[in-house]
Amino acid sequence: MASGRVNDNYVRSASWALVLDMDGVIVDTEPLYIRVDALVCRELGVDVEEAAFERCVGQRAPEMWAELRERFDLPATVDELLARAAALHREAVEAGESSPPVPGALELIRDLHRRRIPVAVASSTPAAAVDRALDRVGVRELITARVGGDQVLRAKPDPEIYLRAAGEIGLPPARCVAIEDSVPGVASARAAGMACVGLRNPRYESLDLSHATVVVESLVGLDAERLAQLVPPRRPDD
Repeated sequence: MASGRVNDNYVRSASWALVLDMDGVIVDTEPLYIRVDALVCRELGVDVEEAAFERCVGQRAPEMWAELRERFDLPATVDELLARAAALHREAVEAGESSPPVPGALELIRDLHRRRIPVAVASSTPAAAVDRALDRVGVRELITARVGGDQVLRAKPDPEIYLRAAGEIGLPPARCVAIEDSVPGVASARAAGMACVGLRNPRYESLDLSHATVVVESLVGLDAERLAQLVPPRRPDD
């Protein structure tokens, strides 16, 4: 697997780092993904309401489609579902549909960059798609490291993706703060040993983010000072 390191600046002198999920945390991609995924199901003669996708938030696409295929008896293989969804998503993007940044996310990334605090991305989305999304919102060069869902063997809620992100940065997981908007994402970050900010998504108010260190309704106004309070005092061996 290729390295997820994007930018080596700041790492040596950093005392802590931020690790962000992408979908629903940096970029509001979920409405477009849900519309496309629902269309795939309709093409197969199955109407799936938006609420049915709630339990899949935070999953990698192969696991999501495997679950939906079983739940709704979709007459296609997982590979066929993945391919059709990817094609429809590409058509939508080429037609000019875009996913806006999550309010406050870009400002937070830029704030940490100015303060020389590393920022990494740990997303269930494949790495190439993560890079394209970060390019579209203009912050890819501000990201120290990126780990995509296709760069790990075990999906969230397994801690592998967050452990790898910490390794790419070069800091212990305890020196990292994660931001997540899904149940498996919060579980993954916490299992890795990170403090985790649970970001409430108004579309999925029933999601139980109670295992996060703290839950916020928005990233607007969240800054380095507030996040640094979640990092334990540095020990001599850190």
